[in-house]
This record gives sequence, structure tokens and C-alpha cells, in this order.
Amino acid sequence: MQKLIATLMIGCSFSIGCVDEPEAVYAEAPPPDGRVEVMTVSPSADQVWIGGYYHYIGRTYVWVPGQWIARPTPQAVYTPGSWQRRGRHWVFIEGGWS
Repeated sequence: MQKLIATLMIGCSFSIGCVDEPEAVYAEAPPPDGRVEVMTVSPSADQVWIGGYYHYIGRTYVWVPGQWIARPTPQAVYTPGSWQRRGRHWVFIEGGWS
């Protein structure tokens, strides 16, 4: 029994560690124009404003509002996500830290 539990725990840790990138989101229609957002005062010096964006769910776009996020390191720079045309479809490229 202990061998089975240990095997399951190792298998679970490998499956969790193997996920590097989120699944791509494809849409047939272009996203709506971005919204104008009011950026509040930063809660602290280590927070960065991440602007809102449209997320595609099913067959519709849903606005995800911007928010303040803590930098993972003091030098970290955030590149926002963006929608890009790929042939007849649109794909969302996730933002991330560098």
C-alpha cells in the first residue's frame, strides 16, 4: 500500500511540474476595442498595474478588468498579453514576466 501511495505521489508531482504554458485561446472574430480603465493609486512600490483585456469564452468576449500585481522580483518587467491574427482566426498570447 505504501508503495502505491508513493508511486501516485511521484506521478502527480511530475504531471503538475510538466505544465509550462496555458492552452492557447482561439477566436473566429476579432476582439472588441479595449476599454479605458481608471488606474488607482498603487497599493505599494512593488506592485505593477496589469491592464485589462478581453478573454474569449465559448463564442463571446468577456472583459477582464486590470489589477495591481506584486512583482516577482524587483527587476521584473511585465509584458501584457495581446490578441494576434493567425490566418482566419485570432489567438490570445498570454502576458508574462521577464
